[in-house]
Amino acid sequence: MIPPTLNVPRAPFRSPDDKAFAAIWSQPAMASLTFADGTPAPAHLQTEIRVFHNTRMLFVLFTAIFEDLRIAPAYVPTEPGNGKTLKLWEHSDVLECFIGPNAAVARRYKEFQVAPDGRFVDIAVDRVANPHSGDMAWSAGARFTSTVDVLSKTWRAVMEIPWEALEVDSSRASVVECNFYRATGKFHGDELLAWSPTGYGEKCFHRVEHFGRLQILDY
Repeated sequence: MIPPTLNVPRAPFRSPDDKAFAAIWSQPAMASLTFADGTPAPAHLQTEIRVFHNTRMLFVLFTAIFEDLRIAPAYVPTEPGNGKTLKLWEHSDVLECFIGPNAAVARRYKEFQVAPDGRFVDIAVDRVANPHSGDMAWSAGARFTSTVDVLSKTWRAVMEIPWEALEVDSSRASVVECNFYRATGKFHGDELLAWSPTGYGEKCFHRVEHFGRLQILDY
């Protein structure tokens, strides 16, 4: 299967705090997630992706329909130094972005996760130097926001990821390898969704050969 490509235009907003940002949610989705094996997701798991950029940031927007949400109990700690929740995927449903320049060859990329209650974790992954775990002490300086509308059963999340943290010069880079995911249910998901299908099995989301491509546009 040829990995998908997603065109990423310049953001029509300066930041997600702008009033202009609110209209983005009503625009057609740029891409949708399927089950990890590529079969369509049912209506109660529909998950849409919208991605924009400016010279400083990559903006990743998720819209996820749900029936139930698994949220980390209050006793699960956050790190005092950086606010992240370690092993967040063990405690909560998560929306995820794995991204890095030339990730399929270099096998180096960054992992970002956000939960319904706004908890997050970001990890630097180097599958050559350390095949079994990533650097959780690393921090991207990213911002994560998450809102849940219980009436419409819609979960929306935004990741604002600095290009600098991705080791990408956005003025020169035209293609960045990436995948988007959703994990729902117990320990990293009874249900695993992906933008570019990875298949199932141990560490299936880390199969860099299945990453898609973001085409960074000037307009």
